[in-house]
Formats: sequence, structure tokens, C-alpha cells
Amino acid sequence: MVRRGGNHAFPWLQILGRVAGGDTGWGRRDARLFLACLFVGAGCAYAAVALPRPGQVNECLGIDLFGAGDFWQEPAERIGKRLGLALVSGTDEGTIRKRSHVPVLGGKASEVRLLADPDGFPLRLELNLVNKGDFFAPASGAAMASNAVEDSQRDRVRRFRREWDDWQGRAEASLTKVLGTGRRQSFTQGERQRVTRWDWSGAAFLLDAREGEFVMLRILPAAVADAGGRSARLSDRDIKERLQANVTNAANGDVVIGNIPMVDQGAKGYCAAATAERILRYYGIEVDSHELADIAQTGRGGGTTWSGMCEAIQKTAGRNQRQLRTVPGTVSVKLVRRYVDKGIPLVWGLFLVPEVEELARRRTGLRQDAEPREWGRRVRKEARDVRRIQPNRSPGHVRLIVGYNDTTREVAYSDSWGDTRVYWLGEDEAEHVSFPGTCLATVIP
Repeated sequence: MVRRGGNHAFPWLQILGRVAGGDTGWGRRDARLFLACLFVGAGCAYAAVALPRPGQVNECLGIDLFGAGDFWQEPAERIGKRLGLALVSGTDEGTIRKRSHVPVLGGKASEVRLLADPDGFPLRLELNLVNKGDFFAPASGAAMASNAVEDSQRDRVRRFRREWDDWQGRAEASLTKVLGTGRRQSFTQGERQRVTRWDWSGAAFLLDAREGEFVMLRILPAAVADAGGRSARLSDRDIKERLQANVTNAANGDVVIGNIPMVDQGAKGYCAAATAERILRYYGIEVDSHELADIAQTGRGGGTTWSGMCEAIQKTAGRNQRQLRTVPGTVSVKLVRRYVDKGIPLVWGLFLVPEVEELARRRTGLRQDAEPREWGRRVRKEARDVRRIQPNRSPGHVRLIVGYNDTTREVAYSDSWGDTRVYWLGEDEAEHVSFPGTCLATVIP
């Protein structure tokens, strides 16, 4: 039986103490030889479990990611240039850089995103290896006959399943080969999930494979992974002050919310998921559109119901002690002002009408130099023509309302297409193309 007290618990320390103190009866040479062998053995054992070098990890990933220094202290701009990432979002709270179709892990990842903090240092890297949104995004070219489309869709479903299996297996095998066997842990952003985790030099590699949805490898600080991915919650007072500080008032009467992160949905029909990610990130909630699309049951390639989107926002906001609020009423300057003045954007559901979209783009380029009252008269006059257009109930779209102008009676909106410009429509025009019934929602502090 092993005794658990006294010096008997540490026999090796006793032996070392006796050798070092010359209390063994050995000669000095024998004692030195014993200690040398002991330390050489310890060095060999250390070498056997030594961390892979940065070059080995880079070779595994297939990208030039890690250097000799601390990755989390390297400027994100420098990392972005090394990986060929473009800046798509820049706010006071941080930046997002991305690139599509990136060669990694022996294949081409759908997308790579690098998120950075306000000081310009990396927060996480997301390797979206494959996802249903990009895989099933509408193909260009002439439309096919209905039977051919149906056959093609079945073929694509089978190919997606094969690609999902291939990416999941390849990523796990590649990381295991270099970093050893991963371990399972819970990770929560939108919903709690089980992921496979590997650790290396202060970084956690989390492989999130959701069948039928996506395979994603997230690289983030080990401490963040230890916390299970949960975001640090700002107090109600702090978040309200931050939101209020984002409101700008221009001389022409434009009141606009700034500092809203941009999420570029790309070619896939993820407007609802991308817009949901934008408003949640605006509140400091860490999530991505693919997780939200999973919760909202977004269709392959895109297409989300209003109720599905609201459920995804509510679940994610609720986990972070925030709340979704559906906003009754029609789109009007009076209603928009109530929220925008507090720095709160509105999620807006509408039908895309080409004539109205073109009108908004054309007007936005002209309105800055116009006298506000005269411009308001022009907007109201043109609105009469817009009201004669019968909106097509398909396709539906979701965007953010981020501003208003009392004098011109316009509302400002922002899309998730990578264009950071704000566009304007008259309140009557905006109401005319809105979803019937409830078409507005938001997250409240």
C-alpha cells in the first residue's frame, strides 16, 4: 500500500537530494554520470512530446498562417495580406476580412474569414470548408427544363453529401496526424454543439461538422474555447451608451446609425441569415450566418421564412440575455425614428422590385447635393408612380433599416451584399414593398 503522507510520496526527489548531497556512497564521477543520464532522458522525453513547429501546422492546413511569434499578437492586417483576404467590414469594434474559394487542407474551402479586435489583433479565423448555402447557390446560365432541374438537384444533393463526408474526414485526419487525437467538447454560439478540439501553442482548433449544413474549422484562443464560445456580455448601461454613440446627425437632416458590421452573403440566398448575423454582431454577440441558417432551417442555397429568421435571432440573442422584439406597424419615419434615435437598427422584410431598387440607387447618388425640402417634394411625387407597381411576392428579401430624414420623409437601409453604402427610399415607397403584416423586428438592449 502506498502511503500518502510525508516524503514517501516523492521518492525521486529523495534520491535526487541524496545524489546531489553526496549521501549515496557513490563516487563523484558516478553521481555526475547518474545525473547526466537522468537529464538526457528527460530531454528525450520532452522531445518526444514537443509541439509541432509552425511550418508543420501550416503544411497541414495548406496555408501560410502561423509564424515564429505569437499569432494572437500579430496584426490582422498583416495576416490578411499573407492569406489574400479582403477587408469587408470595419467598425470601432473590429474588422472582418474574407476570401472565397481558398485552397486549404487539400481542397478549396468555400470561405475564409479573419475577425479582429478594435486594436487590430486577431480574434479568430474561420475556415468554412463546405456549406449548403454556397454549394447550392443558383448557378449562372440559361434555365434548364423542369425535369432536368429536378434531376440536377438530386445529383447535387448526393454530391453535397459526398463533399461533406470528404471534408469532415479529411480535416479530422489531417489535424490528428499533426496534433494528435482531438477531444470532444461543447461549444455554444447560436446553439450548443459538440465539436472536436485540438490545441497547439495557445490556439484551439475546433472542427464543427453539422450534417447537411456545413463543415467549419475555427481557430481561436484556447481561453475562448475553454469558455465554450460564449461571448462576454456587456451591461445594459454599456450597450445603450455604445448604441447611442453610433447615431450621427448630418446637416441636411439625415440621422443614420453607423458601426454596423458588414456580412457579405455572396451569391447564396442568405439575406436573412446574414442580416441576422449583422444585428447580433452589432450587439457584441459572436455568431455566424451558417449557424443561424441551421437554426432558421434555411433552404439549400438560401430562402428563409420570416418566422424561421426570428426564431434564430431569438434563440441566439436569448442565450446572451438579449431579446428579439417584433415591431408592429408600417414602415414610416415616425416609427423608424423611435428606434434609430437610440442607435437600434430594424430588420426589414420586403419584396424586391427592380424598378424600386433602381430608383433607390439612382436617388442615393443625387440626394446629398439637393436642398432637403425640394428633395422631399421630388420623393413624394415619384412615390405616386411607385405605388402603381404591383410588387411580385417573390423574391422576398431582408435588410436593415438604419436611418431616416424627417424633412424628406425618407428611410435609409443597408444590405448584406458587401456594399457598405446606405441607400434611401421614401417612407411610402418602403411601405409599398414591405411584407404584409409584420415586417419589422429588432434586438433590444
